[in-house]
Amino acid sequence: MKRIFIILIFLYPGLTRSEGTRELKPNPSSKGNLLLLKGYTKFGMYGATSKEQIKIRIADLSEKIYYGLSNKNGLDQFGVNNDNGVFVPNIPFRIRAPSGLVVYSSVIPSSGIQGNISSYGQAVAGPLQLGNAGGYDALEYQPLETGDYVIEFDPVSKNIVRLNLPFFDVTVVNSVKVPQKGRLHCQGWQISTESYTNPFDGKVYPYDGSTSVYEVDFNGMQPWVFVINFNSTGTSKTGNFLEDRVSKIGNYTFAEYEVFLNPPDAVLYPTEPKKLEMNGSVEKVDCLNSQFCLNFTTNSEGLLQGFIDLNQDHYFDTLDGDIYFEKTITSPGTVCIPWNGKDSKGKLVKGQFNISAALAFGVTHLPLYDVEHNVNGYKVKVIRPAGATPPVIFWDDSRITEGTALDGSVNLAGCLSSATTGCHRWKDRGSINDPAAYDKQETINTWWYSTITTTSLLNANPSSHDVKLSFDPSLLSKKDTTVCKGDIVDFYVFKDGVNHFNPTKFQYNWFVDGTPMTDNLRMQSYKINKATEIIVKATDRFATSCISYDTLHALVVDPVKLTASVTEPPCNNATGSITILLTEGTPNKKIYWTEFPGNSYATQNNLQKGTYHIKGMDPKYPRCAADTAITLNELNGVSVDSLEIKSTSCNSADGSANLRMKDLTKIYEYSWNGSSFGNGSSISGLNIGNYSVKVREKGTVCEDSRPFVIKKDSPDVKISSINELCQNGKGEINVILPDNNFNVTYNNIPGGISKVNLSAGNYLVKAVSTVYPGCVFDTAIKITNTSPQFSIKNLNIVSSNCYTSTGSAEIVMPAGNYLFSLNSGSFSTAQKWLNLGVGKYQIKIKDIGSGCIKDTSFELKNTDLSFTYQSSPDLCYSGKGSVKVNLKPGQRMTWQDTSSTTSGRYHLHSKSYTFTVSELSNPLCKTEKTVKVRDSVYTLKANFSFRPVSATNNGVKSMKFTNLSYGYVWSGWQFGDGKTSTEKDPVHEYISDGSFQVKLVVMDSFGCSGRVQRRFLTSEVFDNSCGIALPNVFSPNGDLQNDDIGILGWAPVVELKIFNRWGEVVFRATEIPERWNGTYRNEESPIDVYPYILNWQCPDGNGGMTKNQKVADITLVR
Repeated sequence: MKRIFIILIFLYPGLTRSEGTRELKPNPSSKGNLLLLKGYTKFGMYGATSKEQIKIRIADLSEKIYYGLSNKNGLDQFGVNNDNGVFVPNIPFRIRAPSGLVVYSSVIPSSGIQGNISSYGQAVAGPLQLGNAGGYDALEYQPLETGDYVIEFDPVSKNIVRLNLPFFDVTVVNSVKVPQKGRLHCQGWQISTESYTNPFDGKVYPYDGSTSVYEVDFNGMQPWVFVINFNSTGTSKTGNFLEDRVSKIGNYTFAEYEVFLNPPDAVLYPTEPKKLEMNGSVEKVDCLNSQFCLNFTTNSEGLLQGFIDLNQDHYFDTLDGDIYFEKTITSPGTVCIPWNGKDSKGKLVKGQFNISAALAFGVTHLPLYDVEHNVNGYKVKVIRPAGATPPVIFWDDSRITEGTALDGSVNLAGCLSSATTGCHRWKDRGSINDPAAYDKQETINTWWYSTITTTSLLNANPSSHDVKLSFDPSLLSKKDTTVCKGDIVDFYVFKDGVNHFNPTKFQYNWFVDGTPMTDNLRMQSYKINKATEIIVKATDRFATSCISYDTLHALVVDPVKLTASVTEPPCNNATGSITILLTEGTPNKKIYWTEFPGNSYATQNNLQKGTYHIKGMDPKYPRCAADTAITLNELNGVSVDSLEIKSTSCNSADGSANLRMKDLTKIYEYSWNGSSFGNGSSISGLNIGNYSVKVREKGTVCEDSRPFVIKKDSPDVKISSINELCQNGKGEINVILPDNNFNVTYNNIPGGISKVNLSAGNYLVKAVSTVYPGCVFDTAIKITNTSPQFSIKNLNIVSSNCYTSTGSAEIVMPAGNYLFSLNSGSFSTAQKWLNLGVGKYQIKIKDIGSGCIKDTSFELKNTDLSFTYQSSPDLCYSGKGSVKVNLKPGQRMTWQDTSSTTSGRYHLHSKSYTFTVSELSNPLCKTEKTVKVRDSVYTLKANFSFRPVSATNNGVKSMKFTNLSYGYVWSGWQFGDGKTSTEKDPVHEYISDGSFQVKLVVMDSFGCSGRVQRRFLTSEVFDNSCGIALPNVFSPNGDLQNDDIGILGWAPVVELKIFNRWGEVVFRATEIPERWNGTYRNEESPIDVYPYILNWQCPDGNGGMTKNQKVADITLVR
């Protein structure tokens, strides 16, 4: 017997550099160009759909886009389209903002133009503007919107059918120029490896929108032209997942997920892992013999698959009668999979059996069309969420007959890739069999899941039972009940005492007195105003002849109503009363007093003040009771209207109080501050203090009392002081006054409420009331100094020698007790510090007695080796210069360009000479010095510029030559056509076009000469390029030959910028005569290659100007 073993785990629910070439071509030999192909897709082109657009995500307006690229025309498998693999000029491209607005348009830059990437190294290094050595001069765009920007191209307008982008880069940076990776994305990247023999080594990162980010390594796949896209169903979207996931003949690819070249930005594209849960049960359906529900409860949507293992051997085998099942779950909850109780051979099943099932969520499909070879297989791993289970890879190529399936045509058990091993390998498919038969080429699909869970039911033996429904208006199961009129009652569906609601299996219909209510609810809420009949009908959705009913009758009684009347007790007498009246309800209603258990009288007398609780209820119907709480307050016959208080005036015994009553028809007696009751309602002659008064109605016990306070009309004046600190003269006296009716003096001198900047001393502060002249407040204040002042006597500093830690510092103080701290260290008594290196230091001095701290700072500098030297110049380059170094004892020297150690050199030509002086006892202590021997005619310099003047119809062209030399007394010109001149700034006519080399010779008063010569084409000088040029090499070595470099030609507007390898501008010129002498920040620049950008404008002959640019490099030699 052949057994098929199914593993049921294949179920699913519904660098600070660049982005671009770096990812698609991991090494210089990699193949993987972006391809724009007319008639195939619109990937990356004008008019592309959203799924075909190349997008750049901007999250914040402080971010910036740097980008660059290059192109070449492409060769298809038939060798057509006039392919020669060269740059195609003037291909338009543009950038569109998220709003759709075109914010930039130009053409793909050619070699030497800003934005052009000329090599793999430049593309990988990234923009020069970010300090990337070896990078390219990037184009820049500052976004004005957030969202997805689109970059797109228009090769069709130039009749280009097939255009490769071999090098491209997009770098998004934040406000501090830190690159933000994971911003470049597209749903369908179109790639060309230029031949199906070339491998594709790139990696991409699909994002399914919520659950996961994967790294997909194509691991040397050989496809030629292919489109990378990912989706959630496979090769189609019919709803039949078995059909949708199978590989097919023909192009069945479509894009759904965004695909990134780096892991997408975790903030903009978050992932949320999902934990799947599932359990199952088996239930025999009512009324129909041998009908079952395989019930599965899940917390997620997904794909459910499994089998009924009838012989319980844990293998799926149709020969054993095992039954396979599967169902797409669209929402969490319980789903029933019907089963007729028969095995795969149609026989009724008796006895126990096993069920195995699994649920999966987060599927990713990778359908690829026309891929010839994939001999290494895919390598897939999870990037986010961290710690997620590695994905298991599946495929079904059962309909593919061409080529060789190296891992088998079908794998539904799953394959796990590793760092060294890929999955789903094949060869000899796609165009390799019949390149012209596009309809016969295959779409090969591969898929995996983000989360999988499984469950098993062993020894299933379902019982048979009928559905029993009941209602419960008060969470008690009974058939009929009585409710109070107006109650809102909840009715529930129950079975066997537990919640039975199962809308997946049953259709529920509710009726109240024959009127239908909302169907398929677990609970109905209904307001009962009369006797009511409630019915529910439950129909089995999988066996519609199985119907159950249940009925509840709700009887209604009126609720009890309770009213009360009260008499409150006067003056603490227990003579209050409460009378209760019950109405409505049933005849058997009674009164219940909480404070008088067993007493059901309607009236309670002789009550003191307090709260009493009463309920009216028929014991048979407690839900319809009424209750209340009544509070009795005592009545008081004494009611005070007001108590008038008069304060004393400045501590005098002239305070008074007067009590007024509301009811003046009664006679009252008064007791002031505990005295006997009398007839006086007022009192006078009171000092400052606390008092009270009692009042009672004469002949009764009803009384009331009031406390009161006699105060001064003018409160006390408060005076505070702050002492002087460390003799800083910052003492203070502050006076707080109750009002503005006071005059304040300090030592009998008038002042305000504050006296500041006081030194130590005694002060008499006096505040005199202007309202009560007898009210005077004075006090003596002593301002003291909290600590003595101290000063630093001396600070002795010894500098470090030759960058060694040999410096020292010593602080000298006057007599006293002090602690010292160096550079925030701990305080100690040490006043001298040794072995100090070069740097800045701070010393803090603390007076032990006062705690006052003072600080001072100093800086130790390096003391280099000291020596002197003299140099004499060369004369007219005759080798008569010299350098003499004056060494001290214990010093030696060496010359850089010779092994000589002599201190003097003679017969020197004009150039730079470098020597090193060191100590014999410490060779590491040394100083290097460069001396430039200048020629005696160093002040002689030859230079000139030229510009066009006029051109006649017969071809004669006049040019103006301007002598820019200095230090000369004579000059002579040779114009390259045999003519000469000794004028300072001559105008010369050329009778025909041609190439001419003009030489200028100058001579100084010593007879030394200098010369400069430049070649130009007259046709270029007079056209809109102005004949502008720049030499590619110069040698600033002081020999007055090619010692500097500058712009050749003439133009009204020029700008030259020369860069070093770190992107720094070492020279900038905006005028033709300006020239670079090979120095930067007064230092000689090293021998190297220096890139430059030259911009200039020339007249176009129509009154306007043409803009020109040249990007190249120059070489500095010495």
